[in-house]
Amino acid sequence: MKKILLFLFVALFSGCVVIQEAEPERVKLKADQRISTEGGSISLQAPLDKNLGVFYEIYHNQEGMYLYWATKGMIVEKLWIKIRDKVDQYPQTKREFVDYIDGVKCRTFEKDGLAQIYSHTINGEKTYTKEYETYCPFNDRVVKISYEYSYNTNSEAFTNYGYSEDRMLETIRNVFRADIQTIFSTIKFNVDREKMQKAGLISEESEEKAYRVKF
Repeated sequence: MKKILLFLFVALFSGCVVIQEAEPERVKLKADQRISTEGGSISLQAPLDKNLGVFYEIYHNQEGMYLYWATKGMIVEKLWIKIRDKVDQYPQTKREFVDYIDGVKCRTFEKDGLAQIYSHTINGEKTYTKEYETYCPFNDRVVKISYEYSYNTNSEAFTNYGYSEDRMLETIRNVFRADIQTIFSTIKFNVDREKMQKAGLISEESEEKAYRVKF
């Protein structure tokens, strides 16, 4: 997995658009393809027209999946979904939202600040990452969705687009919001909807509305 991430960062920030042949653990999504976790508990589509493609991995040792994609010269994005027995601790953050995904009442946390969790640099400048987490009740368990975007202020987006840094950062945030909205709008949870509705964990009204990000 580390080799894949390194390739993705190098391909993104170097301007290279050559896609190496997919390794067994890395599969490129086809247009409008729906994928699901190993047991079929969660499914989604990611019909994203990205020049580095959308790649995914289905976890075989647990119910979950991992997606990653990129816009050349600008941004790398990743998303993890895992089903857990419980939540040990929610993120400490100043910004928290109530989200309805497939009608299920979820909690979204925007982590404070920017992280420098990846070692890739451009001309000595580190890569910055913005992180989010969403937690959704899932029958008697919990779905954790982690997602993030990474950028470097010495990448092509900042040096060649002719935008101010503030405008480029807002453009990157908008790209990320649109991509997450696209994915979350297609998520389907295989849950006991009647039981969860009685528990106040599902809203019929929200099921009928298109998903809209709040961050």
